[in-house]
Amino acid sequence: MLYSRSGVLDAVEPFDFEKSLMFLRGFGPMSGDQAVGGGRMTKAIMVEGQTVGFRVKADGPRLKYDTFSERALSESVADAVAGRISFFLSLEDDLGPFYSIAEKQDRAFYPLVERMWGLHHVKFPTLLEIGCWALINQRMQRQTALRSAP
Repeated sequence: MLYSRSGVLDAVEPFDFEKSLMFLRGFGPMSGDQAVGGGRMTKAIMVEGQTVGFRVKADGPRLKYDTFSERALSESVADAVAGRISFFLSLEDDLGPFYSIAEKQDRAFYPLVERMWGLHHVKFPTLLEIGCWALINQRMQRQTALRSAP
């Protein structure tokens, strides 16, 4: 039996979840870490020793998420999962100052900003993943690592 919970998350506007999904589909280091399709993303994480799957999809200007686990989620785990989703998708990042500076001070760059309007930077969801990625990139270029993999 799977236990499930649902919730909603708000993102600082502008936010375009489809841009986040586009990034995840094209970012090789995270390929295979989540399923992306049909306007949603499904992923699993470990929180307080409990494996929790979650699915996120746009629901108007908000994101709706559903969690799935073998045990009922305590309030602390449920809150931590919501926080991890928000961190992962950078929902609390305010891009307004960046957009303003780009428009006023870098007219050559601004068309790219307009094309990617609403993209909040997707991050590795855990410190361990961030650390591993940083160490790998510090030691060996990604293309070299891929060529030398068995």
